[in-house]
Amino acid sequence: MKPFLVLSPLHKASRQVQIYMNARCRPLGVSTMEAHLLGYCAAKGPQPITELHRVLGQNKSTLTAIVDRLERRKLVIRRLNPADRRSWLIELTTGGNALAAKLQMKYREFETRLLARIKLQDLAGFESVMAVIGEVTKVSVTRS
Repeated sequence: MKPFLVLSPLHKASRQVQIYMNARCRPLGVSTMEAHLLGYCAAKGPQPITELHRVLGQNKSTLTAIVDRLERRKLVIRRLNPADRRSWLIELTTGGNALAAKLQMKYREFETRLLARIKLQDLAGFESVMAVIGEVTKVSVTRS
């Protein structure tokens, strides 16, 4: 059977990044998924659970457990969403913002190491493949 030429390498790269970054997030006391949640809220501000569910791709019970852990560590707080009083906003605390900044440095260091080894035309090809994936799937996981 012929190997998947795009999907298998994407999956492999995703796992490699996850394993690599998990080793860098763990000493700071968070998983990569917790790091993603902190980073997203640091960049976008307080977020409804439904938005975090859409962006992070975790089922709601897993996402609730992640938020619970971060809340126990006083990295996030839940507050009623003034736009929809049936939902909660997840907001970073001062400690959550500080940790998100440290995590962002870890991710930037990794990206800097990658970019030092990638030729510009290879990066352009990668961006082209990612654009085609967006076109074919018609799925957006982030808001503009």
